[in-house]
Amino acid sequence: MKRIVLPHKKLVRAVLIAAGFAAMQPVPAYGAAGDGIRSPDPKAAVYVQVNDTVLAFPDLQPYVNAEGRLIVPVRPLAEALGVQVEVGFNAGGFYSPAAHVTLRKGNKQLDLFEGSITASADGLPELLEAEPKVEAGRFTVPYASVIRWLGHAARWDEETGTALVATDGQSHIPAVQTVPATSNLIVDTVEDYLGVPYVWGGTKPDGFDCSGFVQYVYRQHGVELPRTSREMYTVGDHVRELQPGDLVFFRTVGKTTSHVGIYIGDNRFISATTSYGVHVANLYSSYWGPKYVGARRVL
Repeated sequence: MKRIVLPHKKLVRAVLIAAGFAAMQPVPAYGAAGDGIRSPDPKAAVYVQVNDTVLAFPDLQPYVNAEGRLIVPVRPLAEALGVQVEVGFNAGGFYSPAAHVTLRKGNKQLDLFEGSITASADGLPELLEAEPKVEAGRFTVPYASVIRWLGHAARWDEETGTALVATDGQSHIPAVQTVPATSNLIVDTVEDYLGVPYVWGGTKPDGFDCSGFVQYVYRQHGVELPRTSREMYTVGDHVRELQPGDLVFFRTVGKTTSHVGIYIGDNRFISATTSYGVHVANLYSSYWGPKYVGARRVL
């Protein structure tokens, strides 16, 4: 393999500026600028699909970085696109060697260098959406840069978190189908019982008390909870940043937890109350705010 030796990347930038490339700007990230790419979420799965096939990444997975760029390990992507991959090392800087990857397809060639925002696309300088890196032993690249170099049609499916690229000129739908989260299903369920009257000790849809209502709703989705609000406050994990489906607890009488509801978002929760039956209220209202003692996540 031919070894390519690059000067320090600061010198590369200076040369490009002198050559008139200072005005070049990276194109928007794939899926950015209104195309629907979501905000970074380290817990969210991201899928890459070529035609009808979802790519398998053996260890390091694709992710959306802090700037909203989709980053992928280069080899599985390149191989799925019929691109030859050559990996080597170059001087890259004054202190340590840097990885260098060459992608080839037909008469096209893309040279990518670890830590450099500038690549060589068919012999011409090309600014990338993000710097290639070596992460967990894998060379990662900005997805949009590779797809743009190849000239393929691509789109982002927000609902499934899938980056789709078509190499066959056809339209494809995500092969990954989303299943609604249990927390969302619970929120949908509780709204079916709005207005059900309050009944002391009630555990059925003809009448609930607060913990009976919460226990009944969660049971519909395969989650068993203790019978009383006081016992419920001992299960799950304590949370400060609330999500729909979290249990919210209040001290309405005495010195212990005496009321429980289900958080549904936007500072609102639903619970069975003595005054209104199953009812939606604001968590920080003048009545409930001072009585709020905390939340637990059991999903």
